[in-house]
Amino acid sequence: MYDFNFFENYRNKKKKVDKGSRSAMLLVLAFLLLFGGFMGFNFYRMAALQSDMDALQAKLSLPENRETLARLENKQNQLVSLERLVVQLEKVKATTESGDTIQQVWFEKIVAAIPVDLQLTSISMRTDSVEVMGRAPIRSSIAEFQHNLRNSKLSGNLHVSNITYGEDENSFTLFMKMGGEPDAYNQ
Repeated sequence: MYDFNFFENYRNKKKKVDKGSRSAMLLVLAFLLLFGGFMGFNFYRMAALQSDMDALQAKLSLPENRETLARLENKQNQLVSLERLVVQLEKVKATTESGDTIQQVWFEKIVAAIPVDLQLTSISMRTDSVEVMGRAPIRSSIAEFQHNLRNSKLSGNLHVSNITYGEDENSFTLFMKMGGEPDAYNQ
């Protein structure tokens, strides 16, 4: 018996690949070769950089280089701390400059309020208060000084915290606080 092969015509024919498929395959092959070359170059570059890093690490691990690195790190830390200190000093300078102006105004007003026969023995200024100590031959000079300070609008809180009466002179301590509620005398 004889078998008839219906596919014999197709077996002997060569398959034709159209030009679009061939171009696409060549393009994919070129892309794969380019990608493979790029990856190979990157692996080569990474190996070269790793060997450079290892050589640099070996140089840095030498004793004289370790000492130099320790000195450099110490100097870097000192530089950072000095930069912080400069910033803090600039803030303090700005604060004290504005504080000096306020204290200067306080001092000028206190001096302007002194009666003729009153003597100040000390003035202690803080950021928010002033303590004045002095002496006067008569009590009315202390009252006049207190009155003059109240009229200067220097402080809302002003009081004589201590008066010591003597035969020849009277000593006093006066305290002023910046801001706050005015005392009963100023209302």
